[in-house]
Amino acid sequence: MADCCHRARPHRELTLKRSEPAQPAPTSPDLLRQALTPAGSTGGVPAPSPARERGHGRVRRPAGHHGAVRAAATAGPRLVPADDAALAAAVAGADRVLVDVGCGDGRHTVRWAGREPAALVVGLDAETTRLDRALAAARRRRLSGPLFVTWSAGEPLPVLAGRCAEVAVVMPWGSLLDGILGGDDAVLRSVLALGAPGAELSAVVNVRPWDAPASVDLRLAATPEPTAAHLAGLIERYAALGWRLAEPAGLTEAQARALGSTWASRVVAARASRLLRLSAVRS
Repeated sequence: MADCCHRARPHRELTLKRSEPAQPAPTSPDLLRQALTPAGSTGGVPAPSPARERGHGRVRRPAGHHGAVRAAATAGPRLVPADDAALAAAVAGADRVLVDVGCGDGRHTVRWAGREPAALVVGLDAETTRLDRALAAARRRRLSGPLFVTWSAGEPLPVLAGRCAEVAVVMPWGSLLDGILGGDDAVLRSVLALGAPGAELSAVVNVRPWDAPASVDLRLAATPEPTAAHLAGLIERYAALGWRLAEPAGLTEAQARALGSTWASRVVAARASRLLRLSAVRS
């Protein structure tokens, strides 16, 4: 009886599993492509990018990517004369111009350019023979700028006058320090004249030398000591030139090192600093 049931079971399974013959695969190339193409696909042909301009295949540049950045990118970071036509063209075509007054060896300027790749960053100093390392660093990082210009504070600079959205003065010395702290009217006016309406000024000065009178030498003799009374008068002086100077504030060592300034890092490491930030906005 068990054998009979065992023999009958295959017959029933064959009967139940009988099905229609499989349909032949499409042989037409169009049908084959249609069968293999996922829904919503373009059939292996890349969809045209909406960022490309019609008929030319050129990628549209993002807004704000204008002449200044293109001009700087063509020649790269470099030192240019103040009356250079390329500098004038770069400034005229820039959306934002940032200027580092008294840039020294250019280290702070290069770091600023790295943080602001869409802006035109310009470093100014009366002595521009120490920029080799800064320029090499900017080129290694493939930055489009900055541009450096030889310029003495107190002299007019028409190409940048009224064009700069931000003005930085980090660790000034000599006549530049004298101007920022209000001792030299011509220097202060020439620096503030660089700012556009609504521009911001950020100046970091070391007031430690006045804490140790023996260290005050001839380079500081013309600069008033930044006492509370003098700083209050400085606010009025900036206001007369159209700038709102905030209450000066001290910097921590960490903030000083973050500036990327060679001189700031040195004085902090030597425990020879008491840094003060002057922040102002052009009205």
